[in-house]
Amino acid sequence: MQAVRSSATSCKQHTPFVIKPLQRGIMLALLGVAIAAPINLLAVTPAQADAQQQIHTFTLPAGSLESALAAFSAQSGINVSFTPDVVQGKSATGLSGQYHADEALNRMLAGSGLQANRLANGGYSLQAMRVVDGSEVVELSAVEVSGMAIDESAWGPVDGYVARRSATATKTDTPLIETPQSVSVVSREQMEAQGADTLDQAFRYTAGVVSQSGGGGNSGTAGTSLLMRGFNSGGWSSGGGSLYLDGRKYPINSITGVQEPFLYERVELLKGPASILYGQASPGGIINLVSKRPTSEPLRQVGLQMGSWNRQRATVDVGGPVTEDGSVSYRITGLVQDSDTMITKIPDDRRTLSTVVDWNATDHTTLTLLATLHESETAYDYGKPFDGTVLPNPNGQIARDLLVGEPDFDAMEVSRNTLGYRLEHRFNDIWTIKHNLLWYDTETDWSYHWISNRTDDATRRIVNRGAQRRLDEETGVTIDNHLQARWNHGRFQHTSLVGVDYRSSEFQQRVWVGTNQPLDVFNPQYGNQPTMSDAVSRTSRVDYSHLGIYAQNQTKLDDRWVFLLGGRWDDVDLKNRRTNADGSYTSQTGEASELTWRTGLVYLFDKGLAPYASYSESFEPSTGMDASGSSFEPTTGQQYEVGIKYEPVGYNASFTLAAYELTRRNVLTSDLNNPGFSVQTGEVRSRGVEVEGRAHLSNNLDLIAAYAYTDNEVTKSNRDDLGNTTAAVPQDTVSLWLDYQVPIGLAQGLSIGGGVRHLGHTFNLDNSVKVPSYTVYDLALRYRIEQLQLNLHVNNLFDKKYLAACTFNCFYGDERNFTLGMTYDW
Repeated sequence: MQAVRSSATSCKQHTPFVIKPLQRGIMLALLGVAIAAPINLLAVTPAQADAQQQIHTFTLPAGSLESALAAFSAQSGINVSFTPDVVQGKSATGLSGQYHADEALNRMLAGSGLQANRLANGGYSLQAMRVVDGSEVVELSAVEVSGMAIDESAWGPVDGYVARRSATATKTDTPLIETPQSVSVVSREQMEAQGADTLDQAFRYTAGVVSQSGGGGNSGTAGTSLLMRGFNSGGWSSGGGSLYLDGRKYPINSITGVQEPFLYERVELLKGPASILYGQASPGGIINLVSKRPTSEPLRQVGLQMGSWNRQRATVDVGGPVTEDGSVSYRITGLVQDSDTMITKIPDDRRTLSTVVDWNATDHTTLTLLATLHESETAYDYGKPFDGTVLPNPNGQIARDLLVGEPDFDAMEVSRNTLGYRLEHRFNDIWTIKHNLLWYDTETDWSYHWISNRTDDATRRIVNRGAQRRLDEETGVTIDNHLQARWNHGRFQHTSLVGVDYRSSEFQQRVWVGTNQPLDVFNPQYGNQPTMSDAVSRTSRVDYSHLGIYAQNQTKLDDRWVFLLGGRWDDVDLKNRRTNADGSYTSQTGEASELTWRTGLVYLFDKGLAPYASYSESFEPSTGMDASGSSFEPTTGQQYEVGIKYEPVGYNASFTLAAYELTRRNVLTSDLNNPGFSVQTGEVRSRGVEVEGRAHLSNNLDLIAAYAYTDNEVTKSNRDDLGNTTAAVPQDTVSLWLDYQVPIGLAQGLSIGGGVRHLGHTFNLDNSVKVPSYTVYDLALRYRIEQLQLNLHVNNLFDKKYLAACTFNCFYGDERNFTLGMTYDW
């Protein structure tokens, strides 16, 4: 007998990372060009009057207000006149998207103490706000100032917190208000304001989604295993899971490491069944990650960060055109992180690099190349026993930072690479074809200790331990092709979609098992290396292939009624072969052909109110056989949803109220006539109500509010779990986030953000233990000085000690922790 992993290779040594600076000459040259950009003060032309009414595409840099105004004039053809002392020392926030000139200027000037007045010749003049009784008052122009961000790409950035469009629910660029299903969009600005660096944190102010471990812990297993409307989003590596990258299946789950929100422009959650467009998926919904894309103007940003648990982090985000005509552009995004976590001896080290290149080959053809490299080093926290956490223990309460494994054995090393492309060709104003391909390769080397979930009866201090090492490897490709047509017929406007997608993967796993000494959870003594088996205890291989054909039509009648109808056929082949240490061999196949469909209806009122109703379906293949030797059928999901979406005219705000009933059928339960076998007569149902709102309440205040009520239970079962609630699913969750930007005075440029999150009580796997509810608070401070921004984020501000969740064991939520960082743009 021998240990598979030696301490020499698994013991983590922290070494500070070194950020190689850009050459000083290049930096100074670029900075000089930005600062010295000339301001156009020449006489205006009559065409400016028309330009005020037009929609312009802006890419305005953050930093000096004078430079931003110069870019505004260059991109719109509209002059802005001012005296140099008015803009001296003032800064502007960056702006990207399509706007009326009024709206673009208002957003640029927010917090500057300046206002823009229209001139009769079509230009603008800047002047300071008038002071009345110690307060600055805006003096309105004689001409009404109007305009909102009226356009936004479903694959591009969101201005602020409020998204207007998405492609996740339809695979077409569709207004969210016209989508008859709940979709939550977390923008890049929200992620930065809240300091999110995992998907858990990105979605923690979203209704209907919670972390399966309650959001506790920053270890490598905390980022992609979420519960959506009471159902698990994760799954084993081949075939399972509900994560997508730019609309393509992304085979990353809780065993293949955290996701990096820094790489994405937005992260989106489609709630409820989504098999009509994506094939097999959890009934709770899917998550779509939208990559950062190349920019039409030069983008340069570097960041440094430090914080709790010896955290050190560096980021870079650069992009812009490569050719003079802008036909080729690029984006490079990367980070290096060296950190510990709340759990003693568990690191959270990451290295990620993403590269994207756009080539506009013609006016109608675009090719996008994408590649990512990711490596991470962490360890798995198996949790703490019930005694001393959720249940009383005469020895007291177990410490939050306890490691139940061994520092020189427990480790999770992840490597994953992706390479893909998107080819889009628009034949004419009606027909567009898209071809998307993603190749991926992942490897996870995972060693951990498991423990019993109860302490010994004699001392109530000791838990039994065992050890395991597993090596997972997966390689595969996913392809999605679809043809889109936008066409009109009388009073009807149609967006039609037909597509074919295919996925193939090969997953291999080797497992070694071992034993170790028990652990005193109140006085742990480390140094006992586990005794591992010489031979591999289990070898598995899973071959998976999936072909889907789908069609969808979105119809709008008189700009009032929006009707959606779609259907899909899937064919799935899955073969699981397993060899045990004793030489025994088993082979299981899962073959399924499934039809799913979806329909929905929306009515658009004049004032931005849109009631809707929808029905949707999902499926997931099942492996194994019943007592007769027949393969199991796929589990299925059916959802009925009704709701109201509201985007008030003239305001940058969006609100959604949704009620749903979601049922998962064909769930495995005990075969009463054949002990040891299963039948597919089980059922789990979630009924709920969700309310979610995002609003830019003024030029200085942003709000996010969310509430979810989830009534989840096992409604059919032959086991003793009938009536149980799925582990870690709270009945009530509520959250509120406010972000205020100081507009004037000495604190101009300061943003103050704060949030509160409340999760109701939950249960463990067999519902024998009830986990108390908890409420925690977060704080964020940001201060911008020209191109430099300073950031402070504090999670669990009052250091509440709480249990995030109990499933097979109990998991503490993170103790109070902070990050202090800076970013520099030029």
